Amino acid sequence: MNTKKILTLNTWGAYGPDVRERWQYLSRNIKNQSPDIACFQEVFTEELADLITESCGFESCFYPNQKSGLMIVSKSSIRNTGLFSFSKTSENDSVDRQCLFAEFDWDGRTFLITNTHLSWKPHESET
Repeated sequence: MNTKKILTLNTWGAYGPDVRERWQYLSRNIKNQSPDIACFQEVFTEELADLITESCGFESCFYPNQKSGLMIVSKSSIRNTGLFSFSKTSENDSVDRQCLFAEFDWDGRTFLITNTHLSWKPHESET
C-alpha cells in the first residue's frame, strides 16, 4: 500500500479584505506539501470553501452553516460523508463542537478520515 500524506490547517476564520491573497499564498504552500487529503477548520463561508476547492484542485466535502467550519479536500474521490456534534463538556463552552468524516477508497481499501475543531481552556482543566 502506498503512503498517504494528510495535512490539517486552522484557517483562523479567514476574515478580512485579504482573504483571496492569503489563499493564493496558502494554496501554493499546500500544493508544495502535496497532501493526498487536507482537513481545514474555521471555513465559515461557502465562498471560502469554493476558493479552497478551486485553489487546491481537489474534491471537497463541506457542510454549510456548521459551527466549526470543517472541510475536507482530497485527491481521491470522496465516497461517504457525515457530520455529527459532540455534547458540551462545560456550561461555559459557547461553541458547539462537531466532527466531519469522509470515506475514501485507496488501493482497494476503504479509509475513514475525521476532522474536528476543539479548544482547550486552561481555567477549566484539572491539575
